[in-house]
Amino acid sequence: MTHPCVAKVAESVLVLRQSDLTGAIEENTHIVPEVYFSADSANGTAAVELLPRQDALLKVRVTVTGLPDWLTFNIGMGEGRFQARDTLGVVAEVSTDLKAESDFRATPFIRSDQMGDTHFAAGFALSTEAQPASLLHPVTSADALTYGSVYHTLVLPLPKRTMTLTVHALRLIHMDASEGLSAEMAKLGCFAV
Repeated sequence: MTHPCVAKVAESVLVLRQSDLTGAIEENTHIVPEVYFSADSANGTAAVELLPRQDALLKVRVTVTGLPDWLTFNIGMGEGRFQARDTLGVVAEVSTDLKAESDFRATPFIRSDQMGDTHFAAGFALSTEAQPASLLHPVTSADALTYGSVYHTLVLPLPKRTMTLTVHALRLIHMDASEGLSAEMAKLGCFAV
């Protein structure tokens, strides 16, 4: 059975793919339900303009002025509960017009209502070449994801720079504890024979 948070993200991605939106959007305004950009406006701004996307899921021009403390792309996951020993994954194909030497890695995290954040250990390299990447996170009892059935948001931090961002594909995956990666499996020694 599909986890409700995975189903919610898939639904939002489908609506986004079927949309044909262009033009400027206000910060924190949903592009489609549950999908939006957010930036700190105390020290700077990030103006977002939806561009024609051709075969991509989303293409935007982000114009940054000043130095906002954060700039993120967010997808609401809805309400759900995760168990320790579950495995969460993000599969994405993203590109920007930033040069590779910017060395920015977009390391996603999941914000769990008022409970806290669960950070993936690695991130996606953002460059001019769109390359599919997969990130897995073995859920532990210390992760905010396990604190209750609350609203979760998948958050992708972005460079606080003017850029064009293209999201070619995005998918959230979940394996429950019975089929997920255990903490022991994440260690290299378990593969030694």
